[in-house]
Amino acid sequence: MRQIAWLTLCGLLATWSNAQAADCPLKMLGTVDIKVLPNELQVPVTFGDAQKNFIFDIGSPFNLVTQETARQAGFHIQSMDPNITIHSFGQKVERLGYSPKFRLGSLPGDDVEFAVLPGEMPENDVAGLLGIRLFERLDFELDISRAKLNIFSPDHCPEQVVYWTKTGFAELPFRRDGALLSTEMLLDGKPIRATLSTRQGSVIGMNVVRQLFGLDGNSPGMVPAGTAPNGRKYYHYPFKGLTVDALTINHPDILIEDEDPAICNNKPRLEDEDAPKGHVVDKPMNYVTCYSVDMDVGLSVLRKLHVYFSSREKIMYVTPAGAQ
Repeated sequence: MRQIAWLTLCGLLATWSNAQAADCPLKMLGTVDIKVLPNELQVPVTFGDAQKNFIFDIGSPFNLVTQETARQAGFHIQSMDPNITIHSFGQKVERLGYSPKFRLGSLPGDDVEFAVLPGEMPENDVAGLLGIRLFERLDFELDISRAKLNIFSPDHCPEQVVYWTKTGFAELPFRRDGALLSTEMLLDGKPIRATLSTRQGSVIGMNVVRQLFGLDGNSPGMVPAGTAPNGRKYYHYPFKGLTVDALTINHPDILIEDEDPAICNNKPRLEDEDAPKGHVVDKPMNYVTCYSVDMDVGLSVLRKLHVYFSSREKIMYVTPAGAQ
């Protein structure tokens, strides 16, 4: 008798759950074909009748556009607050632009805010960058293996977003550390705080590796992986796994960046970024905050995953790439 009652209760709960899901289904607002390159993703953006290629980077807190593209598209331009300093692609940004007739795929937008680069992007075939700010009130699904960026309404039932597979998924809460998107993961069983980016590979600092694993550049298994133009050395190490909830990426491709010992206490400090080091200038200073994260998780890891970012829940729903 208890078994019958339990089965009946289960049936009622299932019926209620299905009815609830039917009341708040997923609503796709648009889909975008993305261009997948070794160290970045590109998306087509339209201003009026002109289509431009933009880098798509979830690790950037703002959108960027070149001055020439903003002029051609008829952006409304204004000066930035002088107390805010943005440096990007080696350029100091001092103006904001608001785009008319913006469209990402089939998703339209008016007065989308961009920081205006005074010069060009390092790559001649791109006119700017789209950052995570565009999706503060939208959900998006990143399916790199199929070169798709799908955009959804955030009005859906909790935990009712993984439609592409019935084999299970991982849930990973995320938050904002300053302007960066961050989350918690396990690297070879050790907890790490990680930021997410789709504009580079995956990088961890030598200080973190030294602290968590007792390794340095001379440790067994540490293999030199090149030197940057600034003289900074990089290494590879055979990490066993990067774990996201119940999902593990085996043998993740992670670069280790050599670095000077540093302490970051997550507290703001006064700094003039334009002044030569060691010099004092008679001008207002800026508050700069160092946010301590352990690792940047980039395309070398994310291309192995299929991810849905739920903006309202602040949860990433994750499956292996190609899961069906």
